[in-house]
Amino acid sequence: MNIADFKENLFALNDIIFFDQNDYLREKTSNPLKILQVISDAEALLKDSDEDDKYFLYGTLGNLYRIIKQPKNQ
Repeated sequence: MNIADFKENLFALNDIIFFDQNDYLREKTSNPLKILQVISDAEALLKDSDEDDKYFLYGTLGNLYRIIKQPKNQ
């Protein structure tokens, strides 16, 4: 997978991420396993990415870890 394909695939996450009205509108997911797969894909892309793509990927990873309630320090 390349960065362009990864970015395109992120749009599919809109179907499984929602704002929980019972928990102060926090973002949550209905499919944590899918989020974990996207996290794995992003981490694999980090190894061969240029600086601009790394900023994007680290930002995306931060958001995804927050959504699955597993903040991670890089």
